[in-house]
Amino acid sequence: MIGSRSGEDIFGDETGDLRLLAARAYVWGFALVAAAKLRLQLTNPRDPFAQRQSTSAGAPLNNFGHQQALSDPTLAGVAPNVDTLYSLAWLDLGTESFVLETPGFGSRYYTFQFGYADTAAEVSLGRRTHGATLPPVFVQGPARAAPVPPGMIEVTSPTRYALVAGRILVVPDDPADQTAVRELQRMIRLRPLARYLAGELGPNPVPEQRPLDEGARPVDPDLVVLRDLGNVLRDWIVSPRERPLVDSFRALGLSPEAGFEPKSLPEAAKAAVVRGLADGEDLVEAKSRHLGRTVNGWTVNDRGPRFGDDHLLRAAVARDQIFVTVPEEALYPVTATDADGRRLGGEHAYRVAFAPGALPPVDAFWSLTMYRRDGSPLVPNPIDRYAIGDRTPGLVTEPDGSLVIRIQHRQPSTRRTFNWLPAPQGLFHLMMRLYLPRAAVLDGFWAPPPIERVAAV
Repeated sequence: MIGSRSGEDIFGDETGDLRLLAARAYVWGFALVAAAKLRLQLTNPRDPFAQRQSTSAGAPLNNFGHQQALSDPTLAGVAPNVDTLYSLAWLDLGTESFVLETPGFGSRYYTFQFGYADTAAEVSLGRRTHGATLPPVFVQGPARAAPVPPGMIEVTSPTRYALVAGRILVVPDDPADQTAVRELQRMIRLRPLARYLAGELGPNPVPEQRPLDEGARPVDPDLVVLRDLGNVLRDWIVSPRERPLVDSFRALGLSPEAGFEPKSLPEAAKAAVVRGLADGEDLVEAKSRHLGRTVNGWTVNDRGPRFGDDHLLRAAVARDQIFVTVPEEALYPVTATDADGRRLGGEHAYRVAFAPGALPPVDAFWSLTMYRRDGSPLVPNPIDRYAIGDRTPGLVTEPDGSLVIRIQHRQPSTRRTFNWLPAPQGLFHLMMRLYLPRAAVLDGFWAPPPIERVAAV
């Protein structure tokens, strides 16, 4: 029975058990489907050049979109930050290679992450790797059909689709600084190799994309996840290493050739498959609370997006932290519980106390962001504050030099409002961002302080 397994071992042996196969398919495919949903949401294939809201970095496939305003509660998605303006481009590398050119960023922090269609990543380039100016980057797909032009950095994706995720640091509540970043964004250029060599400018051509709901109609609501995974598989390049696992999913009606064929599932088998999909969902939820080491109630994924064969970790990270960058660029401690293991909720008040001299040791920036578990992730509140960090104006330290952040739904009185991080009425979780973490963070000598439940102030 799947419930007797820890989760990590569900891929450990061959089986004809449909319930276990369905759990495997759910866990293996979760990140692939989540990435595809994000790609389709941002590129909007039905109307790719439609106007986006200012907080969105969406754009047509093979083109850059630039976030013009910091994320706020109007932005749907998974855990957006409120520290940087995003510049995002989804690429179809099936037939073309691309050249990315960027301006000089001076002393400003910036990074460009190259994420694959399974949400993994190996490379993030920017100030950490190249200082103020990044050389042109040559992005290729699995075929690697073209030689790398002289003077360029090569980045190769093992998947057909890839995400280029730029993050440029801004000063909160500083319109002039955000204007300066928008000017930098306008100087970012992305072109297919042929257009780059020809010196062509303007928007790039937009190829078609397969919708996740294509075919397999009607499909039982309990099996929609298999339909979505089936359509991702139809565009997937199956590696030799994954071939046996993907072939085993044929017993569920899944194949790269035809996607999902629900009629191949006998009615008697459907109940077992549905239970297996629910088992997979439970495994991903449980793993999202224990991503790696646990300290002071926080779970820390020290591997970042370098998942290897750990499909469960990949799924759990995609659930709440999709497309995190590599750990030397940033770490993302996260918690949904207080120091005593109780779920965080707006009916209680909390505090996070950084001891004197014990603020996060980073070389770029740190922040603590509030996310609710249901609905749009960022929490509407009367002071429009969604995170507290090293650039938050007006923070007040205690007489001993410590920094105490107050977390509660009700607005605190007087002075304590300065350090207030507003919470929703319901369940929430907290994510810390540690960009350019120092050795003390990477080695585990520094840890986030505990979330203490206290009386409201």
